[in-house]
Amino acid sequence: MKWLIALFVVLAGLFYYPQVNESASTACAATEKRFAFTAFEPKDGGAMLGALLASGVSNGALAGTFVKSHYPNLPVAIGCSVVYYQMMVDPDMAKRILSKR
Repeated sequence: MKWLIALFVVLAGLFYYPQVNESASTACAATEKRFAFTAFEPKDGGAMLGALLASGVSNGALAGTFVKSHYPNLPVAIGCSVVYYQMMVDPDMAKRILSKR
């Protein structure tokens, strides 16, 4: 029973960490903020678009759409958390996504 409670606490912590770390209301909004900070650098001229995404203009809608297309079998909130952690491990992921357009 103790292991079950410990597992639940760890999984809840992993799920809510992006929201707490980025001061966002949802996991998708946190993912967008992380994306904006890593993809749009001021020296590249993307400061305005990055600032808009980081301020929460879409409030996670763009990240939610991305997650639905890449992880169709996961709930959107869990998929956004997965993408958030992928961007933490691989900071260049956001720039590669932008270069695919």
